[in-house]
Amino acid sequence: MLPPEVLGEVREVGRRNPALHLEFVDHGGHAGFIAGSAPWRPFYYAEYRVGEFLAAQFARASASQASAKRGSGR
Repeated sequence: MLPPEVLGEVREVGRRNPALHLEFVDHGGHAGFIAGSAPWRPFYYAEYRVGEFLAAQFARASASQASAKRGSGR
């Protein structure tokens, strides 16, 4: 967790490193906290975002691979 004063510098470092994926949430602080409307219906934001992130990466890789195959005449 970082203070707001350094987030501009963090964004700049992230732009220079293609191996990093930075994500800043609009509300809240630590993205790993549990939320939900009732104790028996928890929502785990960090786990949810990991799934979304990986699904997007797999979709991008699959589309890239399909495009490469079309380009090579396969």
